[in-house]
Amino acid sequence: MPEYSTEQNLRLAQQMLDQQGQINDLTSERDTAQAALDRVRALADSWAKAGPPPLGVSMARWWDKRLADLHNAIQPADQTTEN
Repeated sequence: MPEYSTEQNLRLAQQMLDQQGQINDLTSERDTAQAALDRVRALADSWAKAGPPPLGVSMARWWDKRLADLHNAIQPADQTTEN
């Protein structure tokens, strides 16, 4: 087993901590994306069950509601946007 100096050990430890931070960030992003995907799939299922708009309902209003629901499924109101 090779011998490392204290400086090399510290550098390796820092690299490991940096990589663990990157892994944690990617895991968090994956979980967020999976949650959004689950919400969109549930929304699509509810739309399929609801069927077409009832007669006499404005198509524009019907689509507006669908688009608003989709927006909220992709990015819920409690989620802050990062700039």
